[in-house]
Amino acid sequence: MLIWVFFAASSLIGLIYAYNVWTYAEKNSNMYNFPSSKGNHIDIEGISVLIPFRNERPVLSENLSSLLAQELEGLKVEFIYINDHSEDQGEHLLRPFEEQGLIRLIDLEAGVTGKKSALELGINEAKYPWILTSDADCTYSKYWLQTIAKTLGRHDAIDACCAPVNIPSRSKFIHSFQFWDMLAVMGMTAAGHRGLGFAMANGANFAFRKSVFVELGGYDGARHLASGDDMFMVAKFANREGGEIVFADDLDASVHTRPIGDWAALFQQRLRWAGKTNAYQDFTLKYHIGLSFVFSSLIILAWGLSIFESAFLSTALFLLFFRLAIDFLYLRLMARKYSQPVWDVYFPFVQLFHILYIVLIGCCALFMKTYQWKGRRLQ
Repeated sequence: MLIWVFFAASSLIGLIYAYNVWTYAEKNSNMYNFPSSKGNHIDIEGISVLIPFRNERPVLSENLSSLLAQELEGLKVEFIYINDHSEDQGEHLLRPFEEQGLIRLIDLEAGVTGKKSALELGINEAKYPWILTSDADCTYSKYWLQTIAKTLGRHDAIDACCAPVNIPSRSKFIHSFQFWDMLAVMGMTAAGHRGLGFAMANGANFAFRKSVFVELGGYDGARHLASGDDMFMVAKFANREGGEIVFADDLDASVHTRPIGDWAALFQQRLRWAGKTNAYQDFTLKYHIGLSFVFSSLIILAWGLSIFESAFLSTALFLLFFRLAIDFLYLRLMARKYSQPVWDVYFPFVQLFHILYIVLIGCCALFMKTYQWKGRRLQ
């Protein structure tokens, strides 16, 4: 009897999960053919691009070169690098470009730390009405800025724009894991902005009106959290009456970010991301995130129970292969959408590991309240 109750309950959760993933796929398939931004008129006053950085000397030169190679088509732009007390002298690489007037380089004051503080300083210093945030480990298509600008200028009601972030390298298992994970999140992000009732963003590619940021109180309400400059801010924009958030669904709007190379650093990053989930105010978003956690937990529980009672083995196999099939179909669509290969040698193992990862990170985020990031211990 217990086996059948467990099978029925877990199968119901699985069906709900499948429906959610199907809605993500459906919302993304409607965007399958990207509208070209080329030839459209740029109808905004200008963009201030903010790059906060801390101890990122190895990637700063590539990031800057990618920004300076932008084809602007008359777009007014400034690049502002905000130094969060770097200890690797990375700011010295940028000084010559500041002296040439190609960028602005500003430093956080002593005693003021963190990405939110860096971004807030940059926003206060910005001279243009639109803010576009990114990260120092990113590179860009040469049409990135003009594509974002043309998206923002579609109509006056737009307050913010979210855009894709992808990880181009899949040369190792850890890289492949981050690629497929980011691809799934980008599909969920796009679907949320296409009618599913929740708002997500990635601070590596997030644009918004400076005036609305100020009106909404900036990062008030989330300053005590070390992470979440993007997610909590986009939630404020989503709740503002009369404004609109768009998702830039042009391939040229994507940014490329480097994968993390070791598991310890990746664990700390994902713990930082997951730790802010409890602070989300949006029930719909929590539901979508929580459902994946619950279904993954049921799969692991079924395999654990099968060790003690062989009758659970068929349920465990059914749930696992059902989950893998649903995720494969969704990720195949997302890979095609972003013109990426739909398969790599690590893919099957990544999908199995991802189920364990969701449960592990979810549980750790509930009990581990501190983590290490860029040489700091954060809470």
